[in-house]
Amino acid sequence: AASRRYLRRHPPPTPPAPTVMAHFADDDPELYLYMLRQWYEPLTAMSAAMPTVISVRKATVARLIAQECPLPVVYLRNHHDMERYMTSADPRVVLYVNQSVRNFQLMRYGRAMHVFISHGESEKAYMSSGQLRAYDFAFIAGQAAHERILASLPSYDPGVRTRQIGRPQLDFLPPDGSGRSQLRTVFYAPTWEGDRPSMAYGSIESAGRQIVSSLLAGGYRVIYRPHPL
Repeated sequence: AASRRYLRRHPPPTPPAPTVMAHFADDDPELYLYMLRQWYEPLTAMSAAMPTVISVRKATVARLIAQECPLPVVYLRNHHDMERYMTSADPRVVLYVNQSVRNFQLMRYGRAMHVFISHGESEKAYMSSGQLRAYDFAFIAGQAAHERILASLPSYDPGVRTRQIGRPQLDFLPPDGSGRSQLRTVFYAPTWEGDRPSMAYGSIESAGRQIVSSLLAGGYRVIYRPHPL
């Protein structure tokens, strides 16, 4: 309620009729906002070529994103807000960074193309689940994702339903100020340990110490990035 009052007192500039809308439907920014944060800079850059907004379903999330990201934020509290905005703004493309169940409330609007862009890629079953069938397209990093989907989803043609876009986030990495960039470097970014046995892909417990120790002993520089979750 406090965030809704804040949004009423500090309304964002009226966004242009968006060509692109990135939709984030989750309620808990502590757990899940990292999925959208990594797209802030690519989406902001894209907005120079085509109007882009971010839509959310929770006032606390809308307030936080508005403070972090320069893009207009659209707060869609309920079905009435969704219907009114989708009818008036008529976005051409809606982008989804995760498989939130609430995504499907917005997907009832058929004039837009609904595109899954994910928040990273790995060998987790999540990356080639049957949920991909719900979207018009999935944007994937490259050939490994194409082959993963081809092997996992019968009657789904990644040659038709996916587009390879690389990892746009890499275009916005800050310069290395450590003074050690001349060293051979290994980037170790293990995925999370999972919330159930079928998703327990993380390597930290099983091999993480051994991997890092052997790399350091071999003279490598190691950059370690734990999974945000």
